[in-house]
Amino acid sequence: IAFGCTMVSAQEIATWSGDRKGAASFTFDDGAPSHVSDAGPLFEKYGYRATFNLVTGWNPDWNGFQGLANKGHEIASHSDTHGNPMSGEEASSKSTIENKIKQKYGCITVAYPNCTVPNKQAVNANYIIGRICNGSYEVVGKDGPSDWAEVPSLMTGTTGLQGTSGFTGKMKNAVSQGGWISFLTHGFTTGNNGSATYSPTNINDIEGALQWANDNDGDIWVAPMGYVAMYIKERKASKVNKKSGDANSITFEVTHSIKDNISAYDYPLTIKIKNDNN
Repeated sequence: IAFGCTMVSAQEIATWSGDRKGAASFTFDDGAPSHVSDAGPLFEKYGYRATFNLVTGWNPDWNGFQGLANKGHEIASHSDTHGNPMSGEEASSKSTIENKIKQKYGCITVAYPNCTVPNKQAVNANYIIGRICNGSYEVVGKDGPSDWAEVPSLMTGTTGLQGTSGFTGKMKNAVSQGGWISFLTHGFTTGNNGSATYSPTNINDIEGALQWANDNDGDIWVAPMGYVAMYIKERKASKVNKKSGDANSITFEVTHSIKDNISAYDYPLTIKIKNDNN
């Protein structure tokens, strides 16, 4: 990182991307046709990206989801068969998705069918994050959950969170607490939802939430679940130091040693520089 000023006394990694106050992730389960036709374009309208969790054996629209991946959305695992639990499918569902979908960071996130936690050892061997449903807490702290294989997410729709105010209220909580909130949506009250029929959500509620996020983009970072997980893990593990400098510029180096066979952990971090001239 090159910085064109020599009057720098300190540097640090921002808690959230863009030095925002909190984070939010929108996740969609089951691989519904409406996720491709309706959800993806809605998020792109407001400049945001989401996580789409596919059941590989339910014949998802692979071309459609590849199109979402091409635009920066995260395509993640929701098992092969939607078994309860997804016993023995942790590695196979990941492999299928990575063979079918080409995306920058690979398949690094898993959402459990029926929110039933499978073999944690298998989860941790294949993914950097595993998602459950409503847990004992809603907002995850800035340093992540106590267990990365059990990250909570709020159910939306007729059995859970409803209304734009419901979504925005939770995002406001994330901002005020300096943490991270996640939402779990299946299908919508309209459109072609395929097998994603549980707890349908009014897509207009989500649009209202994205509009609020867009209006408050300086406070809330909206990003896919796996990307937020990478950011947190990288931030906690990284060091940023002044590498060199002269009268015209200073170069900083960010390093960590957590790269493994699941992820290179190379999601961009935001660096805060203190300029003594200001």
